[in-house]
Amino acid sequence: MLGFENSLDKVVKEVNCKEAFAFISKTREEARLTLLDTKLSEPKKLYHQRVKTLSDEALSRLGDCSK
Repeated sequence: MLGFENSLDKVVKEVNCKEAFAFISKTREEARLTLLDTKLSEPKKLYHQRVKTLSDEALSRLGDCSK
């Protein structure tokens, strides 16, 4: 997860805000949809929940640039 966290941090710092917002939002949505799968193992649930949480934090750091 550290690699994913570092990648998100790099996107927040180095990518155009609107593009970063779109990318991170898509990543968050994919994790959210995956979590709806009732057949996920516990480790996979934890992984996708962490992806969702890290994405939420990254979106908060970006602020409101989606417009």
